[in-house]
This record gives sequence, structure tokens and C-alpha cells, in this order.
Amino acid sequence: MAKPIEYRRCGLGDAIVPVALSHHAGQDGAHSIAAVAQTPKESPEKPNLSVSFAKTALKALLAIGDFKGTGSLTGPAKNAYEDARVKANSTSAPETLMLANLTDFAIMRSADNLARENIVQKATANLDRDRVQPNASLLLENLQKDPELSAALNSINKRELECLTTIEKAFRNRIAIPLSGMCSK
Repeated sequence: MAKPIEYRRCGLGDAIVPVALSHHAGQDGAHSIAAVAQTPKESPEKPNLSVSFAKTALKALLAIGDFKGTGSLTGPAKNAYEDARVKANSTSAPETLMLANLTDFAIMRSADNLARENIVQKATANLDRDRVQPNASLLLENLQKDPELSAALNSINKRELECLTTIEKAFRNRIAIPLSGMCSK
């Protein structure tokens, strides 16, 4: 029979190594010794976030993703962001980093909403120039036909979705991550 003992030498951290006890050495299965690895509770590259902060910040992220404004956050997005800000432990570097990421995403979302409005205005101006009464389906059709407007809109939406997905995954895994420059505006 093997008895697990903690073995903290050789950088194994919290690994548990089964050791055969001498009075069981003659029994089957006591001859081999194998290390049983345990994943570390926290790694320096990806520190853990508190459960309450991660849940609250995830709700804020999703509310910001639904935000339609072009200025400061308002309504449910503002309330959810403020809840996350209050939950963040200011002495926790990982939570401070993720709150900064959330802030950057909110700024990016607002700027992207303004850029989308500008693209829609250009598509509307094209219809007005052609003396066509704009409606939602004509506007969408015009956007899709114009390669420049379509590419601009697709680029904004793709970048925003990638950033949202990256931050969402981090909150769901309760890890802090630095964001690439593409995720800030």
C-alpha cells in the first residue's frame, strides 16, 4: 500500500508523491512509486480572480457588449460596470488588470458604435443621392454592395467579437490576461 506524502523539494510545489511503506513492501503494488501531479492553484502568468469579481465582471462585459451608445456607459451597462468596479479588490493586481481590460473594452465598444453610426450614415447618404427612400433592408443591401463600407463594418465587428471572446474566456476561467493593442481604442 502506498501512502501519499507531500514532497516540496525539486520545485514540485504541491505535488503528492506516493511512497511505499516498508511494512507493506512485500505486498503487490508496493514496488512501484509514481508521482501524482496536481495542477498549481495559481501560476504567475495567469493569476486567479476571486469568484465574486469574475462573475460580476462577466455580467458587466456582457452588458457592455449590448451597449448601443456612443459616449459614456449608461443604463444597465453602466450599472453592471460599477458593480464590477466595486467588487474588484484594488490590492489585487490581477483584478486591477482585468478591470482595466473591462474599461478598455467599454471605451472600444462606444467608439465602435460611433464608427458604425458613421458607416450607416454613409450608406444612407448613398441612398439619398440615388433618391431612394431608405429602409432597413435597403440600407443593409447598400452596405453589403459597397466594398469599402462592408469591409469597414466587418473589420469593426470582427475585432470587437475577438476581444469580447478573449475577455469573456478569461473571466470564465478566472484568470487575468494582458490584452493585445487591438482590443483598445
